[in-house]
Amino acid sequence: MNASRGPVIAEVLAQHAGESAFQWLLRDAAVHAPHYRLSDLVDLDMRVEAHVDGLRVAGEPGWEICEEELAWEEAGEVFTAGVLAFETGDERRVDKVVEAGTQSEEVARGLASSLGWVSIDRARSYFATLLGGEVPLGQRVAVMAAAIHRVDPGQWLSDVLTRGDCTVHSRALRAVGELGRLDLVRICEDSVADDNDELRFWAAWSATLLGGRTGCSVLRDVELEDSERSDQACELAVRSMPQEEALQWQQQIAERGNVRRALWAAGAIGDPVVIPMILDAMGVDEVARPAGEAFSFLTGVDLGYEDLEGEWPEGFEAGPSEDPEDEDVTMDPDEDLPLAGSCVGHQMVGGQRLALQCRDAVSRRATADARRSRRRAAKRHAAPEGGGRARDRVAQSRPAAVQRLCARRPPEGSARPLRAAWPNTP
Repeated sequence: MNASRGPVIAEVLAQHAGESAFQWLLRDAAVHAPHYRLSDLVDLDMRVEAHVDGLRVAGEPGWEICEEELAWEEAGEVFTAGVLAFETGDERRVDKVVEAGTQSEEVARGLASSLGWVSIDRARSYFATLLGGEVPLGQRVAVMAAAIHRVDPGQWLSDVLTRGDCTVHSRALRAVGELGRLDLVRICEDSVADDNDELRFWAAWSATLLGGRTGCSVLRDVELEDSERSDQACELAVRSMPQEEALQWQQQIAERGNVRRALWAAGAIGDPVVIPMILDAMGVDEVARPAGEAFSFLTGVDLGYEDLEGEWPEGFEAGPSEDPEDEDVTMDPDEDLPLAGSCVGHQMVGGQRLALQCRDAVSRRATADARRSRRRAAKRHAAPEGGGRARDRVAQSRPAAVQRLCARRPPEGSARPLRAAWPNTP
């Protein structure tokens, strides 16, 4: 894999390196976008992998161009170089990537993602090395990578929670929820009163995911603070509340004048009764895009694909201007969201979260598919040359996907803690 396969073209390798970093940035944003489906993420993954593979098969020249790109000190470039370094296991390459990837928290996300991209067998050997180092960001990367792979690191996660640097401690608290460590809920609940805002938020976040009693109330307090984490706190809080309470709180947020956050909360609640409010907001230019995001999140409709995008308002300009003299480079908070236009109604039942309705619809569809499969199998196995009972053969020929679906179906009335399931997102 390290050997060069014939002559290489430097310009092509430079294009592979630049495109790999760029496509990773697109994927990094897409995993949180409501209008991206799993198939869309698969397409992005394939693009990233294609460019990485172009560098991989080039051997040493491919690594050299990645090493040069590390000078940009950007997460995408660190990701690309990290994949090549960790796959080969070359200590010099790994040291170079780790040094570049532990300069800031933002760049460290690319390093952690590269460990999440390679197989767990290759990544696991670096967890202990990074945790045993003296660089807090290196320890943070190890926790992030373990969470990406959804691999329970065992005792050392508990150790980090008791002795880790604040940067490492906050990421470890998040990992508790991502990995479903119910045995560490008490530590999270004890940390919700911490003076550090990051520790307090992630402690409450994980406690809420795992069914803790104190987490949701702290998330509500964080939402009121209008801090960097207020939107995340709001989204998880409304998901964990009883439905009526969540709808009342969403209304209070709207009455406080924070319409954008109220729309996000409406999409997270998932009750079709909020759709009229979302549709009304689609007609208001200032909040049309977050309204469209909420509608997509709630219904799964891709506004662009369904030709439901509206016209750009006159004089509207998103994000940084094209004026080279303008020093304001702040991105528009609704960047990449489509402008929502008019939509048609859907037959949905109010008073029930849409996710539950979808679950019931999937269950009915799976049952119908299973019945059709059994009927087809019965016709095949009823042929004269067939031996044994047709009924037994039909049971044996039950589609494997349906068997897995039925095996995963929880018993009636059972309750399970909320779980995070966002792959490869540091």
